[in-house]
Amino acid sequence: MALKLNGFDFAQNSFLKHIEIHAGYYIRGFSDPDETKQRNVYLGIGFNLTDLFRRKGYSKTATVLKYVQIPGTSVQFEKDLNK
Repeated sequence: MALKLNGFDFAQNSFLKHIEIHAGYYIRGFSDPDETKQRNVYLGIGFNLTDLFRRKGYSKTATVLKYVQIPGTSVQFEKDLNK
């Protein structure tokens, strides 16, 4: 899940309008009994590339970026729930 700061009044006239706060939960290995099971939560900070490209006139690129997170555009902190 991503909270885009450009939706808040305080961020409209600053660089914060290009920032997202990410939070999520994911699991791995539960479909195969031989795999190590993983449960993880994460928090992160990323760039709102959708808004940036839309503001610069690249509407088709912005549409794609609504659904795709470009690798390397966020920093995430993970917590392994198995430990």
